[in-house]
Amino acid sequence: MRRRFSRGFSLTASYTLAKSIDETSEDKFNPTVVSFVDSNNRKLDRGASDFDTRHTMVVSFVWELPATVRWGLVGKHVLSGWQLNGITRADSGNPFTVVTGSDTNLDGNNNDRPNLTANPRLSPDRPRDALIARYFEPSAFRPALEGSVGNAGRNLLYGPGSINWNMSLFKAIRLSERQRLQFRSEFFNLMNHVNLANPVAILNSGNVGRILDAGEARVVQFGMKYVF
Repeated sequence: MRRRFSRGFSLTASYTLAKSIDETSEDKFNPTVVSFVDSNNRKLDRGASDFDTRHTMVVSFVWELPATVRWGLVGKHVLSGWQLNGITRADSGNPFTVVTGSDTNLDGNNNDRPNLTANPRLSPDRPRDALIARYFEPSAFRPALEGSVGNAGRNLLYGPGSINWNMSLFKAIRLSERQRLQFRSEFFNLMNHVNLANPVAILNSGNVGRILDAGEARVVQFGMKYVF
C-alpha cells in the first residue's frame, strides 16, 4: 500500500506471508559444514529453511516538512529544508533445529537430531525472564539409540520474533544552485527494544533451552553529506 498525502507526507506499508522449504540452507560463514543427517536419505532433512520468516510487516514514511516563509532568514535557513523518515519492521521468528550434540548415528558428525517424545512448545505469552530461562521444553526430546537417526524434524521450532523502529532526520542547506550540504541524524532501534535471539538447542549443553543473545541495542549516528 502506498499513499501520498498533502504537505509532503507519504506512507508505505507492506505485509508478506511466505514459506521457504529446503533440505539444507547455505551457511556463508561455514560453507563446508556437513549438514545432512544421512546423505543417502536427504528427505530426512526436508523442512523449513533456516531463513524462513513466515510473517513480515513493514511500515515506512517520508515527511518533507513544508518550507517556512515567515520569520525572515530564520524561517528560510533554519526552519526550512527538513525531512523526517521512519521505518518500522516486524518479523516472526526464524526456525531452529534441536540436536543432541553427539554422534548418535556414527557418521562422524555431531549434528544428529534426537527423538521427539512430547510437545516441546511452550507458550510465547510469558514474561521475558521466563522466555529467556526456558524458551522450549528440552525434556520433550531424548537422544536416539546409538547407530540410529532421531525422529525429530529439522527446524521444528521457531524462535522469538523481532520488531525494530528506525528513524532519520535530514536538514538540507543550499550553498548554490547545484551545491548543498545535508546534515543527517540517524537512529537505529530507536525504542531500544530487546530482540531476543534463538535459544541454545544442543541437548548436552548446560544452557539448553536458554536464550543467551539478543539483537543490537540503540545506535545513533550523525553525519554531513556534500552534494554537488
